[in-house]
Amino acid sequence: MAADKYYGTTENKETELELKNRGLARSAAREGFVLLKNENSALPLKTRKIALYGMGARMTVKGGLGSGSVEERYSVNIEDGLKNAGYEITTQKWLDDYDREYRETYQVYHDMVEEKVAGLTNPMQIIPLAHSFVYRFPSGRAVTQADVKESGTDTAVYVLMRQAGEGNDRKLEKGDYYITDIERENLKTVAAAYAHTILVINVGGHIDMGFMDEISGIDAVVLFVQGGEEGGNALADVLSGKENFSGKLADTIPLCYEDIPYGDEFSYLNGNLENEYYKEDIYVGYRYFDTFGKEVRYPFGFGLSYTTFEMRPENAQMEGTQVTVSVCVRNTGDVPGKEVVQLYLSSPQNGQKKEYQRLAAFAK
Repeated sequence: MAADKYYGTTENKETELELKNRGLARSAAREGFVLLKNENSALPLKTRKIALYGMGARMTVKGGLGSGSVEERYSVNIEDGLKNAGYEITTQKWLDDYDREYRETYQVYHDMVEEKVAGLTNPMQIIPLAHSFVYRFPSGRAVTQADVKESGTDTAVYVLMRQAGEGNDRKLEKGDYYITDIERENLKTVAAAYAHTILVINVGGHIDMGFMDEISGIDAVVLFVQGGEEGGNALADVLSGKENFSGKLADTIPLCYEDIPYGDEFSYLNGNLENEYYKEDIYVGYRYFDTFGKEVRYPFGFGLSYTTFEMRPENAQMEGTQVTVSVCVRNTGDVPGKEVVQLYLSSPQNGQKKEYQRLAAFAK
C-alpha cells in the first residue's frame, strides 16, 4: 500500500519561506489598496481609539470562494490588524453582537444545505447543489447613539463586505451589489455622529456606490478589495500613515449599473445561464467610457496618495516598432510615496473602429 504524499508541510512550526512570503503578502496588499477619497483630514488617522463597524470588520474577506480560495495557516482581519498596530477598538459590543448574529444565521443556512444534499454520494451532484444555495452575511444590528457614546472617539471605520466565488454570479440585489437598508441607515448614523468617518470596501468586485451621493459625512473611502492573509495588518499600515497609498483602479467605477454597456444581458438578467454573448466589441471597460464620453464615479487608473506628484515627459523615441518614453516624476509633497506612471496611446482613426485611448504601459 502506497504511503500518503504531502505537498505542503505537516509541521506546526512556521517555515522561513512562510515568514518571507507573509512579508510579501503584506507589501502587495498595501500597494494594491486604492484611496478613492480623503477629505476633512480623515487620513492618516489622528487618534488611537477607533469605533469599528460593519460586517467586514471581523469577517474580512481575504479572497474568493471555490478555486479562488486558499487555506493558509492564518489570516489577519481588519480588527486584529488595527489592534496589532496599537489602536484601541471601542465598539466591542456591536462587533460581538454581529458575531452572535452570524453564528445563528450561518447555522440555519448550514442545516438547510445539509438537508438538501442528504442521501447524495456523488460529489458532482453534491457540489453544484450545495453551491446553488448562497449564504448572505447579515448586515448587523442598528448602530445606536449608545454605541456612539460608549465608543468615546471622534473617528469611525465602517467596513462594507461582500463574499463571492466560483459557481455563483453576483446579483443586483440588496445585500450584494446594492447595500442593505440597515447598512444605509448605519452609514447615515455613523457619518453624522463622528467627526471622521472612513469607509473601507472589502469586495472582490463592484458594489453600487450611489449611496455616496445621498449620505454626507463619509470623509474617506478605501478600496480594500481582497487583501489576502495579511490584509488587516496592511490596511493598518496605510490608515496610520506608516505607509502611503499607491494603488490605482484596475477598473472603472460607474455612476450606476445601467451605465455599463450590455449590463442588462449579464448572466441571469437575460435568462440565459448557458451562453454569454459579449457585444461590447472593442469597447470594454474604460475604452467604452472614454470613447463615448460617459461620466463615471471613479475612472480607470485613479488613486489618491498622502502626497502629490508632478510628472514631466522628457523624451520619446522609436527604434523599429519599439517606442521608449522617459518621464520625470517628482514628489511635490511632504510625505514619501510612490506614483504610477500610466502611458496611453490613441491610434489614428483611419476607418477602422478605434477606442479613444488604450493603456500601453505603466510603471510604479
